[in-house]
Amino acid sequence: MKVLIVTSASSEAHMTQASIAYLASLLKNKAHMDLEIEDLSGMIDYFDPPDEFFSDWTSEKWLNKNIFYDKWGIDDKFKNLDEDIRAIYYSSLFSTDILMHARHATLAKEKNPNILTYIGGAAISSLESKALGILKDIFDSVYTYDMGSIIKPDYNLIPIKPFVTVHSGQGCLYSKCRFCNNSGLSNTKYYLREVNDIVAEFCELEKYDVADVMLSSDMFPRNYVVNLAEELINHSINVPYNIMLRAEKWVDSKFSSLLKRSGCTDVFIGAEAFSDGILKVLNKGTNVDNNISTIKNLYEAGIKVEIGLILFIPKITKSQLDEQLEVIEKILPYVDRINLEILTITNNSEFSLFPEKYGIELWPVGGKSIIPSWCYGFSPDIPWTFCDVNDIQLWIDHYNNLKLLLGNLVPVCYYESIDYLKNEFLEA
Repeated sequence: MKVLIVTSASSEAHMTQASIAYLASLLKNKAHMDLEIEDLSGMIDYFDPPDEFFSDWTSEKWLNKNIFYDKWGIDDKFKNLDEDIRAIYYSSLFSTDILMHARHATLAKEKNPNILTYIGGAAISSLESKALGILKDIFDSVYTYDMGSIIKPDYNLIPIKPFVTVHSGQGCLYSKCRFCNNSGLSNTKYYLREVNDIVAEFCELEKYDVADVMLSSDMFPRNYVVNLAEELINHSINVPYNIMLRAEKWVDSKFSSLLKRSGCTDVFIGAEAFSDGILKVLNKGTNVDNNISTIKNLYEAGIKVEIGLILFIPKITKSQLDEQLEVIEKILPYVDRINLEILTITNNSEFSLFPEKYGIELWPVGGKSIIPSWCYGFSPDIPWTFCDVNDIQLWIDHYNNLKLLLGNLVPVCYYESIDYLKNEFLEA
C-alpha cells in the first residue's frame, strides 16, 4: 500500500518536523507501507500569513466547512496526485495548516473518492467539539495530539535539515497559568519520554550535519534535566541542543554549568513578566527574583538566553509596568533575544472561563479586538478586548517605552504584530 505524508505548511523551511520522522518510521518499518512525503515547510509564513487567512468572527464562513473550497494557493501544487496512493496523512502543527490540509483533502477526494485521509498534530488538540466535528466531515479520521509511546525514528526516511525537533514529552506539570488551556485539551496527561530513548536519538542525529536540536517539552523537572545532561556527557555526544525551562531556584550556577557541558547552547525562559504583581495576575508560580537569577546563571555558564514577555495583561497598574521596565533594563546584558507577545486568550483557559473577573470582554460586538480573528475559527484564540479602554492605552504607552529600550533584541515580526494592534486602536 502506498501512502502520502503531507507536512506542516507553517513550519519553517530549515526545520525537520519531528512528527514526520516518527510517523514515517511507523508506516514504513512497522506497517510496511510505501511512502511518499510532500514537504510543505516554509510555504506559509506563520508570523505573516496571507491576508486570506484572517477572518472576522461574524463572518458567515466562521466555522463552516465551505471555507475549505477556497483556493489557499495549493490547487496547482497538488493537481497531479499519484494515482497509486491509497491514504494521506496530514501533520498540522499550526492553525493555518488545518486550512491548507482540508483544502488538499477535499481535492484528493474529488479525484479519488476511495482515498483515505487522516489529520493529526498539535493544532488539532486545541480545537473544541464544533471545529472537530467539521473536520470529521472532511477527513476520514481526526486524531487529537497524544504521542503516547514513541517509536524509534528512522531518520534515513526523511530529509534531515539543520534544525531538528526531538519529542521529549508533552504537557506541563504546572498548568496553572491563567492563560494556559492545557487542562482543557484532549489527551494532555503530562509525561516525559525516557532519558535513554532521547540519548539514543541524539546518538543517531550525531551522524547528520545538525546545527541545533530542540527538545519539545514545555516543562522539565530538575532531576530529569540533570539525568539527561549527565547521560549526554557520559556518552560523549556532541549534538548542540536547546530546551525550555521555567525560572526556578534550582536553575543555579552548578545546574547551568552542567547544561553547558552537555551541549546545551540556548534556553528559552517563559518569564512572561518582570513584576511580581503582574506574575500574580498570571498565576505564573514564579517571581521576579527567580526570573533574574535564572537568566544570569544561564548567561554566566555561556548559554544564550531567550525570554518570552507577554503584553496586554488585564488587572495591572502603571506602577507595576514602571517596575517591569526598570527590571528589564537591568537584565538586558544577559539576554540574547526577547519575544514580545500579545496576551492570547484561548478556549478553556481561566481568562476565558471568568472574563468578567479580569475586566475582559470576549467576542466584542462592534468593538476592536486585541487578538485579530483568523483561520475562520480553526484557531483556539478568542477575540477579546478590555472593558476599560484606559487599560489599552496603559499598555500602548508601556510598549512604546519597551520598544525604545529593547531595540533589535526583539525580532521584527513581534514588533509588527503589536504595531498593527496599536495603530488599530489609536485610529479608533
